[in-house]
Amino acid sequence: MPAGFTLTPGEDAKDLPITVRNTGGTRAARAWCSARLLQPDGSADQTVHCPAGGGLITCTTPQGIAPGGRATFLFRLRATHEAVTGVITGAITAGAAINVNVSVDVEVPPVNDDIELTVSTWREVFWDPRVDVLVRNRGPRPGTLKLDITSSSNIAIFTPYRDCTRTDRNAIRCVTDLEQGAKYRMSLWAFGLPHRGGSITVTASLGNATKSVTVPVKGRPGHNPVDPVDPVDPVEPPPATTTAPTTVPPTKPTVPADPTKPGTPTLPLPLPGGPTVPLPLPLPGEPTVPPPAPAPAPVPVPVPTTPPPPTSEPCQRPPIWPLPLIPDLLPWPCRPPQS
Repeated sequence: MPAGFTLTPGEDAKDLPITVRNTGGTRAARAWCSARLLQPDGSADQTVHCPAGGGLITCTTPQGIAPGGRATFLFRLRATHEAVTGVITGAITAGAAINVNVSVDVEVPPVNDDIELTVSTWREVFWDPRVDVLVRNRGPRPGTLKLDITSSSNIAIFTPYRDCTRTDRNAIRCVTDLEQGAKYRMSLWAFGLPHRGGSITVTASLGNATKSVTVPVKGRPGHNPVDPVDPVDPVEPPPATTTAPTTVPPTKPTVPADPTKPGTPTLPLPLPGGPTVPLPLPLPGEPTVPPPAPAPAPVPVPVPTTPPPPTSEPCQRPPIWPLPLIPDLLPWPCRPPQS
């Protein structure tokens, strides 16, 4: 009989052998073996002595055991997804004088369930009245999925899905079986006072796995919820650059301009009515410079004259009519007098 035994849920069946040996000198009667399996462990189908089943299993040898002979009771065990660690107990009997109790420790490692939960909102009309929920079973076994949906006090939620029950105006509970790798979808609608804002929380649980997601509800018409911003990596400052000093070329000295040569002196003109002063005679060898001609007198330019604007006499109303007429109120010209 093995000292320890390990079963993993979802794996194939394993053999649990229990051997009975006749150490006496005479032939023993047929042996019986009864084993009480761990609930809900079970014995798989097999062609050996022990039948398949669950709970209490009884096996019988087809004939007695000869001296020195032995009989092996073979149980094929498979752990279900709900199996737990424990002890298999049993008894072996042969006739009325032989009765032996047996026990085998069985270890069942825990199963880590896993689910994927996705919650999204639809932006319809003015705010977010519709919420879609998607749950996927990513664990190693099937299980019962439980969805608990709650909302803020100012938001009422509703869903027509038959797997869901509205427990309150702000709470919905859904229960359904979910196979391994399967998906479950449902939608709900939110109503209330969107201008006050709020949120909807969806919690999903399957086995020992639980996940929760909270989505905000738009606070006012046309205001979308802010998406989370990914963290920005810090930017390292650029390395400092060394600026080379600027070399200014020396300024060349300014060369003074050549002095202006004196020109030919201008003689004054005689004043009208004054005495005539004889001009000095040119020296021999110098050129004779004639006196400059007088500048012509300026011709006056006639200035164009603009005729004055025509004047018209103010309009006068007939002495009989005391109220102003329409031509008097509008900027219209006066009518010609009538004879």
